[in-house]
Amino acid sequence: MRRAAETVVREAVRLEQLANQILEFARTGEVVPAPADPMLVAQAAVEAVASPRVRLIAQDTLPTWPLDRARMEQVLVNLLRNALQASGDDAEVELEVARVDRTLIFEVRDRGEGLVPGTEEDLFEPFVTHRAKGSGLGLTLAREIVQGHHGRIEAMNRRGGGAAFRVSVPRGG
Repeated sequence: MRRAAETVVREAVRLEQLANQILEFARTGEVVPAPADPMLVAQAAVEAVASPRVRLIAQDTLPTWPLDRARMEQVLVNLLRNALQASGDDAEVELEVARVDRTLIFEVRDRGEGLVPGTEEDLFEPFVTHRAKGSGLGLTLAREIVQGHHGRIEAMNRRGGGAAFRVSVPRGG
């Protein structure tokens, strides 16, 4: 009886999370960039996932960047959580922050099995998921937020195994 009750509670929590994701997807509003420190955005995302397996890698100095801080943090948290789930229990996940010319790059790299070739673009479509308990909305919402920054998000396999998700945000918008 206790096991059945735990299952009901667990599924109720999962359904609540799904409902919240659907609502968040439906109300994705305008992205409002303001000068932000990219490192502080990345650090806040790392702190939000609260995993010792996440390693933050950054250039020594990065200029402030026009970002909707809360929305970009939401993107990075989603990517980090996905990477942690894809990686083994002891595998490290990396979040690298860099500037290349007039583009800010956030790249999340995991040590999982990688992406099925040919599915890299499909992952960003609503309700497409390769996880048993995924909603298929997290990456769709991430893409909407990144596009609101006039940027792009890409998924790719890494040499040596695992996947990488790269968010590119141009300075000029």
